[in-house]
Amino acid sequence: MSGLIYWLLSTGLCAAGFLGSAAYIAYSYWTRHRSGAAGGELSGDRPWRRRGAAVCALVCVLFHLGLHHVDPARRPRLFLALWIVVLLLVGWLCLLALADMVYTRKQTQQALRRSRRSR
Repeated sequence: MSGLIYWLLSTGLCAAGFLGSAAYIAYSYWTRHRSGAAGGELSGDRPWRRRGAAVCALVCVLFHLGLHHVDPARRPRLFLALWIVVLLLVGWLCLLALADMVYTRKQTQQALRRSRRSR
């Protein structure tokens, strides 16, 4: 019974991550391409967010494959390669998050300066 619960939880989390990433990618393309889209002051084109969502979806798929479909006893090299790729993609995701944080901070500081000047 605990094996079934483990499988359901891990598969459910992987599916939720994949579907959430796919939904974000679809939503960001839809809002970017619709006519008359008005963004806020801090909005801007942030393509690394879509890349991050795509990497997250890929990590979810590879994570599921590594947990349930690649047997480390039968194919140890494939198992090791898969988890190395997952770790590299997670590292890339962290770098994208840092880039977004720096960009958001810079945009916020610029907006605050413009706000102070306009008073």
